[in-house]
Amino acid sequence: MDRIRRLPNGVSSIVAKIIAEKFPAVTFAEHRGVLFVDGDGSTWFVGYCGLCGGYVVDRCPLFETYYH
Repeated sequence: MDRIRRLPNGVSSIVAKIIAEKFPAVTFAEHRGVLFVDGDGSTWFVGYCGLCGGYVVDRCPLFETYYH
């Protein structure tokens, strides 16, 4: 996850698009992608966010509500 987050924004968006479209992914609340949970309980999302209207690599407070 750290490697993906450190990529330049355009490259990380491409990685998020590939994950959302080609990998087995979760589909929930206008999201399609993969979730990662850090040791501190933070939930990170890589994939397509329908709420943002784009491909993201970011913390996702929407998912943190459901997975804590």
